[in-house]
Amino acid sequence: SFVYKGISSDTFITGWHFIRTRAQVDSNRTLWTLVYTEPNDGPLKVTCQATEYQDYPAVEWVIYFDNIGTADTPIIENIQALATTMCCPAVADKTSSSTCWDAAADWQSDSSSTNGPWSYQQGWIGNWAPMSQYDTSTGLQRWSAGESLPYIARNTTVNPVTVDGASVAPGKLVMCCNNGYNSGLPGPGSCPSITWTCPKTGVYDIDIALKNIGAGGNGVQWCLHSGSGVINTGSGNIDNQASDFFHLENQSISQGTQYGITFNSRGDATGDLTEISYAITSVSDIAEINEFTLHYAQGDTGSPSDFQPIQRRLNRNVGFSLAPNKGRSSDTTMPFFNIEQPDHTGRIVAIGWTGQWKAALTRDSGKNLNVQAGMERTHLCLHPGEKIRTPAILMTFWAGDRIHAQNVFRRLIREHYSPRQNGKPADLPLCMSVHGTYSFEATSESNLKDFILKLKQNQCPVDYIWIDAGWYNLNGRNSWVNVGTWEPDQARYPNGMKPVVDYAHSNGYKLVLWFEPERVTKSSWLWNNHPEWIFRQGDDWPLLNLGNPDCLAWVKTTFGDMIGNWGVDVYRQDFNVFPLSAWRNGEAADRQGIHEIKHIMGLYEFWDYLLSRYPNLIIDNCASGGRRIDFETLRRSLVLWRDDHCWVSDSEQCINYGISMWLPWTGRGSVSTAPYDVRSGMGSFMSLAFNVNDNGIWKPANEAILQYKTVRHLFQGDYYLLTPYSLAKD
Repeated sequence: SFVYKGISSDTFITGWHFIRTRAQVDSNRTLWTLVYTEPNDGPLKVTCQATEYQDYPAVEWVIYFDNIGTADTPIIENIQALATTMCCPAVADKTSSSTCWDAAADWQSDSSSTNGPWSYQQGWIGNWAPMSQYDTSTGLQRWSAGESLPYIARNTTVNPVTVDGASVAPGKLVMCCNNGYNSGLPGPGSCPSITWTCPKTGVYDIDIALKNIGAGGNGVQWCLHSGSGVINTGSGNIDNQASDFFHLENQSISQGTQYGITFNSRGDATGDLTEISYAITSVSDIAEINEFTLHYAQGDTGSPSDFQPIQRRLNRNVGFSLAPNKGRSSDTTMPFFNIEQPDHTGRIVAIGWTGQWKAALTRDSGKNLNVQAGMERTHLCLHPGEKIRTPAILMTFWAGDRIHAQNVFRRLIREHYSPRQNGKPADLPLCMSVHGTYSFEATSESNLKDFILKLKQNQCPVDYIWIDAGWYNLNGRNSWVNVGTWEPDQARYPNGMKPVVDYAHSNGYKLVLWFEPERVTKSSWLWNNHPEWIFRQGDDWPLLNLGNPDCLAWVKTTFGDMIGNWGVDVYRQDFNVFPLSAWRNGEAADRQGIHEIKHIMGLYEFWDYLLSRYPNLIIDNCASGGRRIDFETLRRSLVLWRDDHCWVSDSEQCINYGISMWLPWTGRGSVSTAPYDVRSGMGSFMSLAFNVNDNGIWKPANEAILQYKTVRHLFQGDYYLLTPYSLAKD
C-alpha cells in the first residue's frame, strides 16, 4: 500500500489500468509481473515483480515506482512493501471439512438463475443484474441476460459440445464475455459473474481454477471481488489457451459476505470461452479467538546477547514495531520474524532492505492482526524518467511445528538466497587471519609472505589467507580507520598488493582482502578530490553517496579493477557508519527517503556488477560486525564476520544459538587452539587467528582444523534446539 495525492492506494488502485503476466524462470520459480498504470495519462506506474517458489511454500516480491510522465509526480508517501491483515483462524480439523458449494455441480437449469446463496449475474465489480434468459440452443444449458453474450453455461450431456470452435467437455462450466467494460445491457458491462453469498459465519476455503479454451481472441481478465466492489487478492489476465488458479485458505467469513468471480474481455474485443471451477469448502465454525505470538531476534549490538531469540505475545488493541538502529539493516534488530497463529500455522516474513526498514504489527479488538513493513520514512515526488524500488519482502507459510518451519526457511535461504560461483554454491572459506600475528597497521609485503610460508611449511590445512584493514595509504596517520585513499601503502607494499596475492596462490591458498568504499575520512583522496560525492553528518563518519551516478561509476571501476588486477578471491566490504542521518540531512521536503533509496540501489548495482564481472568472486558482508544482514545482502554475499563481540567462547555459543535460527551460513573461529575455544567458534565457515611465530601451535592447530573439517557440513543442515537459550556460564 502507499499514499498518493494524500489518498490511500486501497481506495483507488482497482481503478488503475492493470496487467498481470506470468513467466516460468525454471522448474522451481515462477515470475509474476503486476503493472498498475495511473489512468487519464497520469505519470505514475507501479510494478510488482513477485517470485513464486514451487519447491518451497514461499513468495518474494519487490515494488517499483516509475515516473513515465513529463513533470514531477505528486507526493508518494508511506510506502508499505507489505500491507496485509492476518485473521486468527479457528483451530479446526481439516479432516472434517466439506464442500458446501460447487458452481458446476450445483448448476441450475430452467427454473431460476439464482438458488440459495449463489446467483448468475451480469456486470462488473458489484454492478450486477441477474441473468434472466435460459436456453439450450448451443447444446449447452446456458444463462444469459437476453442476448447471446455474455453467458454462463454447462455441458450437461455425456459428450463434448463444440461452441464457437471450442470443445466443452461433459460436466464443465464455461463463461463467455461480450466486448469490454461498457457495452451490453443491462449494464454497465457485459461481464458474466457467479456470486456466492456466505450462508453462515464460519471458516472457508475458496478454490478457483480457470482455463481459456476459446478458438481465438485476446484472452480475458478476471477477478475475485466482494459485494462492496473491492477486488480481492485473486485477479489477473489469461492469454488465449492459458490457465490460472487461485486459493484462499482458512478465511473467516461472516454471514452475508459475497464473493464474485467476474470475467471481462481484454482489449475491448469479444472474450474467449473460459472453463471455470469455483468451489467453496466449509472448514468449521469460528472457534474461540486466541492470540498471535511473534518470534524474532535481536540484531548485532556488539554484546554477548547478540542475535538472542525473543518471543512476544501480540495482545488485542496493542501495536508493536520493529526497526534497526540508524540505518543498518540488522543493527539491534534482525529483519526476520515469524508470526505464529493459535492453530500452529504461521508466516515467516523477511525484509530485503539494507537500510532503515520498519515493521508494524497492530492487533485490533477482535481477531485481526495488521502487518505492515517498508522503509521507515517515505514522502517524495519522482522526477520525469525516475524509477525507484522499495524493500523486498520474502514470505513463507507454514503449518505444524514452528522449529520445522524455521528449518524450511533455512533451507530456502541456503538454496535460493545464497551467493553462487559460476552457477554453483559458493565455496565456504576456512581462513587463517594474519592479525593473530600482526596488527592491522603493521602488515607488509615481506611479513605477509613470511606468514604464508610458515603456513605452507607446517602444512596448515586452511584454504584462505585473511588480510583485514590497514594495508592502504593512511594519509600520514597511524590508524586503520583513515580510509578514502585507495592505494597500497608504498612504504610497506612498494610493489602493490599483487605480489602478496600471487604468493598466496602459488602456495595453494586463496586470499581475503578488506575494503570499505562507503566511508570517507578527512584529507583522503576522495575528501580532497570529490567533495560533491560525500554526505557529511556532523561528528559521524562522512558517507560516500552511491546514489550519485558519477560516484557509483567510479566505485565500480576502481574497486573492480583492484580485485581483478590483483586477483583477490574474497572481496571483504566493511561499513563502519551509521548512515541514517547522512541520508536524511539536507533532504528536500518533497524528497524524503530518496537519498537512502538511491544509495541502497547503488550498493546492489555495485555488488551485482562485481559478481557479473568476476563469477568466481565471493563478497564478504561486514558492517561493524553483522549489522547489514538481510536477504538482499545474503543473496550476494557471505557474513564471515557476524559480530564485533569476538573471541569469547561462551558468547560465541550464544550468538551461534540465536543466529542459526535464521541463517544456514554462520561461524566465527578462534584465537586459541584449546578444543573448547575452537569448538565454540565452529560454524559453516571459520576464521582462525593464531600467532604463527609460536612454533607450539601447529600440532593442536592442525588437529583442531582437521577435526572441524569432519563436521563442518552439519552446520548448514537442519537446526534443532537441545537447551533453552541462556547467557549463564553453566
